[in-house]
Amino acid sequence: MMNNLNISIEAKIVNVLCGRASQEELSEVRQWLTESDDNRKLYDEYVAIWGTSRAVGRDGDYQPDAAWALVKKQIKSQRRHTHHAISFRKAMMVAAMIALVFLAGMAVILFSDKTTDDQSRLTYTEYISPYGSKSKVKLPDGSSVWLNAGSMVRHSSDFNVSNREVYLEGEGYFDVMHNEQTPFIVQTSTITIKVLGTAFNVKAYPDEPVVETTVERGVVQLIDPLSTSHETTILHANQKAVIVKAIQSDVMPGKQKQDEQLAEIKPTGFIPIAELEVNRNIATEAYTSWKDSRWVFEREKLSSLAVKLERRYNVRIVFNDEELKDNVFSGKLEDETLEQVLEVIKLTAPIFYEIKQNTVYLNRNKMFHPY
Repeated sequence: MMNNLNISIEAKIVNVLCGRASQEELSEVRQWLTESDDNRKLYDEYVAIWGTSRAVGRDGDYQPDAAWALVKKQIKSQRRHTHHAISFRKAMMVAAMIALVFLAGMAVILFSDKTTDDQSRLTYTEYISPYGSKSKVKLPDGSSVWLNAGSMVRHSSDFNVSNREVYLEGEGYFDVMHNEQTPFIVQTSTITIKVLGTAFNVKAYPDEPVVETTVERGVVQLIDPLSTSHETTILHANQKAVIVKAIQSDVMPGKQKQDEQLAEIKPTGFIPIAELEVNRNIATEAYTSWKDSRWVFEREKLSSLAVKLERRYNVRIVFNDEELKDNVFSGKLEDETLEQVLEVIKLTAPIFYEIKQNTVYLNRNKMFHPY
């Protein structure tokens, strides 16, 4: 299959995946993809290799040109020792081995989806940041995504070719490369976010009743995917939108939703919006600093903070006194362990804690006297 691939097209595909292709190169790759099913399949194989090896790299560690050179060197080597041309899919093993060197708390899943046309196939790449970790992803267009614990972002092999669309579940901070011809779109279960180039945070966990979008730089457009009037909301820097879901789910991720909720969601795949509120002139650091070494939170109830701690440290927090949930905290933490965070809470509120295996029990400290 590699023998049939024009070297010029190969270089342009690599440029597309590296995020350095010109508009002319993007157009040529798009045209090449429409010429045959074989071209489509071959491009999907390139994307599969790129997704596997690039996704798990860290800034400064992964060198795309060197990785592709190693892949092609392996292909040539195998050809010299066999009468049959190597399948390009086998080269994925080489890229995967390269990627393993940089594996750092992120799972990458590649899968395919068939549309109504059985001959048309898209490859999807999912980047998953498990509980207890944070991850950074560099997308093929050069945009960056920081994934919070328990989050996933997914894109198809058409990303940066015919679209720049991703699907987010959980929380992600996006720093988007500017491209007027191809807007960047983030799909969630409730709202669609459209931008050209900006930096913003999206919090869309399936087990939480609201979706939040916070703009740190630039402008974003919020679109209600179920609105027949194409209703939109514009957010500028230092603004945050809080979107309340019309259908609530009190189940944790991974458990099945109630049948009546599924029945309402299935026709479109989107959860209806009950309310949308815009907050202006906010301190964005309180909503975006989770990705940094210094974590800032302002006037946050312990009930909400506990959920963040569960994800951040991969633990379960149990309140033995429900009234403790209403305690409010503000502070700045820098790479603290769970025990250090709990000690800070213990010093500022009538709380003491016990840690048993992977569970934290919060109790009322009746002897508490604030300084």
